[in-house]
Amino acid sequence: MPNELNRLMEKELAQRYPKGTNFVVLGHEKLGGPETAQLRRALRDSKIRLEVVKNSVAVRVLEAHGLGSGAQFLQGPSVLATGDIGMPEMCKLLADCARKFEKRIFIRGGVMDSVALSAEGVAWLASIPPLPVLRAQMIGSVQAPIVRVAGAFQSILRSMACAFEGLRKQKESTSPPPAPPAAASGPAPGC
Repeated sequence: MPNELNRLMEKELAQRYPKGTNFVVLGHEKLGGPETAQLRRALRDSKIRLEVVKNSVAVRVLEAHGLGSGAQFLQGPSVLATGDIGMPEMCKLLADCARKFEKRIFIRGGVMDSVALSAEGVAWLASIPPLPVLRAQMIGSVQAPIVRVAGAFQSILRSMACAFEGLRKQKESTSPPPAPPAAASGPAPGC
């Protein structure tokens, strides 16, 4: 039976993690006060919030809001990370922090659109390039065939122009020179 403090924590977590919330579960070990402050500051600047949670309370809240698939990652000291940014960007920042703090912070998994992501899934999301880069790649993949077709047409037109120029020169060299215009005698027509 949860005590009053646990009920208050559940209520607060329920407000922060409504249905459809994307989050990543981090595990941590031997992280000192200054390191924790440095980590929180770095992530706060990136609009990512960290919450150290009591696993049993977090499991109840997540299951009540349809995010129970993420409860499997809440084992041992856990931190929930969520933010006002896209999930790939958040995964990339958290993966960078995990590398920076070596084995003291590690990614256990996450939830995106109510689907559980393993640590490998979070790492895969972290490897996705930023949205502007994806847009540029997509435009490049659409533009490349068009450029190739235009180049093919241009080479055909260039070949045809060269062929016509060759024919014109050949015709000029084989045809007799034009006769000088005959002097017309009498009045000009229409006068």
